[in-house]
Amino acid sequence: ALAEAAAAARAGAAAEEARRGVDAERESLRTRAATASARAERAREESEAAREEAAAAREGEAAARRAEEAAREEAEVAGEAEAEARAEAKRARGELEVARGEAVAARAESDEARVAVAEAKAEAVAAEAAAAA
Repeated sequence: ALAEAAAAARAGAAAEEARRGVDAERESLRTRAATASARAERAREESEAAREEAAAAREGEAAARRAEEAAREEAEVAGEAEAEARAEAKRARGELEVARGEAVAARAESDEARVAVAEAKAEAVAAEAAAAA
């Protein structure tokens, strides 16, 4: 009976030791699970931050594309305005040349008219001289 009691005590001690081992292993697993869960949460947060950064980068890229397109359109408009200004300047030069030609012709007509007036005066003087004689 004594031997049975001793065996039962040893078995109880062994069972208690096994229970402590299981508890320690369970606690170790809980700690590892909590650590893994915290790492997973950090990874989710980092992933979300990366997604937000990527979205912001896409928005920035789209804004840059819109600004580039607007600048290109402004350059086209400026080019068209410059071409129109050159054409207008060319037309104005042509009109200036025509006006110069007209001014030269008017001077020539004015000179001819002066000569005609001088001739008419000379004829009038000659006619007066003939009438007086």
